[in-house]
Amino acid sequence: MSRFLALATLGLFLVGFSGCSVDPDPLVVPAAYDTTAFTANVSVERNLLADMQTLATIMKTGRTEGKTVSIDAMQGAYEPIRPFTGSYYASYVDQYMATLARVSGKSYDWQSAPPASTGGVYSGYLFDEHGLEMEQLIEKGLYAAALYNHAVKLMGGDITLATIDRIVATFGAHPSFPNTDKATNNPDKYAAAYCARRDQNDGKGLYTQFKNAAITAQAAVRSGSDYNGDRNTAFTTMRTTWERSMMATVINYTYAVVDGLSATTIDDKTRAGAIHSYGECVGFLHGWKSVPQSSRIITDAEINALLVLLQAPADGPYTSFVIWQQPVTYLSKVVEARSSLKAIYGFSDAEMESFKTNWVAAQGRQ
Repeated sequence: MSRFLALATLGLFLVGFSGCSVDPDPLVVPAAYDTTAFTANVSVERNLLADMQTLATIMKTGRTEGKTVSIDAMQGAYEPIRPFTGSYYASYVDQYMATLARVSGKSYDWQSAPPASTGGVYSGYLFDEHGLEMEQLIEKGLYAAALYNHAVKLMGGDITLATIDRIVATFGAHPSFPNTDKATNNPDKYAAAYCARRDQNDGKGLYTQFKNAAITAQAAVRSGSDYNGDRNTAFTTMRTTWERSMMATVINYTYAVVDGLSATTIDDKTRAGAIHSYGECVGFLHGWKSVPQSSRIITDAEINALLVLLQAPADGPYTSFVIWQQPVTYLSKVVEARSSLKAIYGFSDAEMESFKTNWVAAQGRQ
């Protein structure tokens, strides 16, 4: 063989060898999340959660009869949150704040309906003339419209280790993942707190699934681009467990509504608590319409249908008051909404039963 032919043959061999791809080793996932840079990476998210708390605190002042709430104060508190809010829901927040300010300082008669009803305070909660609690429509709606929406945008951007920290912080968790909002150090907040309530702490629940996915995502990013598939799968799990835990919480509140309003004898505190739980259902549901469809399970059509069942279509007309004024007729609509959520998310009968319980409280988790 000539020298030229030998070199050519060697060159072809090397080209063929270098063109072979080698599958990466399976991703090694540690047992715990690396907390090293967490605090330094999440200043934006820490401020966002603090701003959410400031807005909630201002709105809660309206729960006292005779106490008016300043629209300017609410708008000022909401401005830092507005950039994180999906455009769909931001306009509703403006409407809800205006309504909250208008009905504050008055009294709500649960037996009256518009136009006789003016809205106001009833047994420690502030309702509009239809019985809708604007505080819940704003705060709980922003759980998806601002917080989840922000996490989704982070997942779709340039991904670094800091990104994973920021997503965990937006969820409301600390990387120690205490699985309780009663922890002395770094308790769960916002979505993480509600997710913990739906988790039986048996190593299989929604909170645990989110935690394991976050640890996997961090490990994948640290291991390089060969593990982007593992990272993306982990992101999907983080999104779905987040969403499912919020809808499990809506289900929990539907039980509270039905139980509270179906008793033979109902006092004002029980009735107001049930109407409050109802408002949480509406708020938690509506906010998801501000999230891109590609990043959620539930569709706009399904949300619209649920809001209709709950007598609170996004753009009215609102007839929420019929649920507690005519419970024999309308509580069945709340039950139907619960059944629809079960079907949409494929929850089992056992899961539905477990959603009745606040497991953090039931197990005394500290």
